[in-house]
Amino acid sequence: MRSALKPILLPLFTLAMAVFLTLAFAIVILQIIGLVTGQGDWVDTAYAGLARPSIIAAIAVSLLGYAYFTTTSATADD
Repeated sequence: MRSALKPILLPLFTLAMAVFLTLAFAIVILQIIGLVTGQGDWVDTAYAGLARPSIIAAIAVSLLGYAYFTTTSATADD
């Protein structure tokens, strides 16, 4: 079962990580543009509109990363 899930989980983890990083990058860039141009609404709107999707993406990344880690035979470095 683990070997069947491993090739599925890695692309899903990679996709979720790319989505999360894109959303986080978009928040930061839009807020920087808002600060530079003096548009306070952009700063608020960037956070209000993208915070929830980025948090959901971060949760997906953590769950998929954990699931992928448990399908490998690697051990944690404690």
